[in-house]
Amino acid sequence: MGEESVGLYRTLSADDLVHRTAAVLIHLGQAIAMKAETNPKSADYATQALDIIRPLAARNDKYKPQLSEWILYPAIDFLVSTGQKPRAIQLAQEAVDIFTALNQSDPHTYGPRLALAKQRLAQLQQ
Repeated sequence: MGEESVGLYRTLSADDLVHRTAAVLIHLGQAIAMKAETNPKSADYATQALDIIRPLAARNDKYKPQLSEWILYPAIDFLVSTGQKPRAIQLAQEAVDIFTALNQSDPHTYGPRLALAKQRLAQLQQ
């Protein structure tokens, strides 16, 4: 049991490290997004962060809210600002799907976020 505990601890530490790596990419993208010439790099950093955290969220539900939040902001905004609206629409639909599932277990917390994700998706589809 001790070895199992150590293994679980290492897995949790690895998950936390993965999450922190994705967070750094998000923050880096936000830091450079104000300049037009670095906007494409911001979009790249945001999508890299999503690609990093997506498998983590698939394994551990506690990361799903963070994935959805990063999709809503900043990823969608960065993609739209770089002319990647179709990709932004796909991400908005992903956020709606995630928040729909989360809303089933906690409507008080995730209902407003689901409504926001649906609104954002509708705006992008216009």
